[in-house]
Amino acid sequence: MEKITKKYIIEGFVQGVGYRYFAHRKAIEYSIYGYAKNLMNGSVEVLAHGLVENIAAFKRQLESGPQRANVKRVSEIQDGSSNFSTDLYEFVIY
Repeated sequence: MEKITKKYIIEGFVQGVGYRYFAHRKAIEYSIYGYAKNLMNGSVEVLAHGLVENIAAFKRQLESGPQRANVKRVSEIQDGSSNFSTDLYEFVIY
């Protein structure tokens, strides 16, 4: 089973509504490693590493977000983190 790493920028009303904690819960549900952090421009950055099918399901969850959020766009950014080590990370909230 192939593992991949993706980086996403989530735009919209996504800060102050529990979005990072939502992403954390979903990451655990889908066995995703990585992080979620607020950016200065009001968006959220998510790095996700896991099985291809789990990453796809996780991205769908990111697109809907928690109930109080209003996600406008989830953009995928080329990351190139092919050497992501699951021995060193879990899913972290910054």
